[in-house]
Amino acid sequence: MWMRFCGNTASSEPADIFPGTLRDARGNMSRSMDTERSQDRRLLELFRQGDRDALTELYRSHHPAVFRFVLYMTDDPDASADIVQETFLWLIHHPFAFDPDRGSLRSFLSGVARNLLQHRARDRRRFQPIAEASYREPATSGWPDEEIDNGIDARHLRAAIVTLPEAYREAIVLCGIENKTYEEAAAILECAVGTVRSRLHRAKLLLAQKLSVSDSPHLAAAGRPAHE
Repeated sequence: MWMRFCGNTASSEPADIFPGTLRDARGNMSRSMDTERSQDRRLLELFRQGDRDALTELYRSHHPAVFRFVLYMTDDPDASADIVQETFLWLIHHPFAFDPDRGSLRSFLSGVARNLLQHRARDRRRFQPIAEASYREPATSGWPDEEIDNGIDARHLRAAIVTLPEAYREAIVLCGIENKTYEEAAAILECAVGTVRSRLHRAKLLLAQKLSVSDSPHLAAAGRPAHE
């Protein structure tokens, strides 16, 4: 799965994780971006006027992406579902917080989810016993039966990503999993574009080591990472 992404760690450009599939999806997303933003703007305006159906449509449209972002950040489906619910509850209580002229609603919601994750992590650390506070990599129980590509399945990938330091984890999930541009990721993370590039490059190196792909015969055929 990550052969194309980790195969060229010298490059700081985002790359497709699933060869071909996300490359095609990138083109489709680019062509539909204006349409999605126009629809989000319309639905958000209706929601602000009290239209509950508009909120339902926004939830159906953006729930999968927000859930995927949180899942790869936590590797915990139950916690991810809670964070997604909290994200949309936050939107309900702050309907005018999003400015459609400053970016996409999907990126904005990812930013809200990120802030909620950070608040939850701070609360957990505050009440966590000192004896349990030391860092431990999550245990894995082997490879799931369903392998997706190149011998690396989604469950194994999530287990590897969640062991990365938070800053690197955010960069690799946003640019690698969610296919965000550097500018979009920088807006969500509230940092410079150069910082995103640096974190992504370091994250790719660490993830390649964790997934033990450096000696994989597939690397030679992985090709160059896709450019924006």
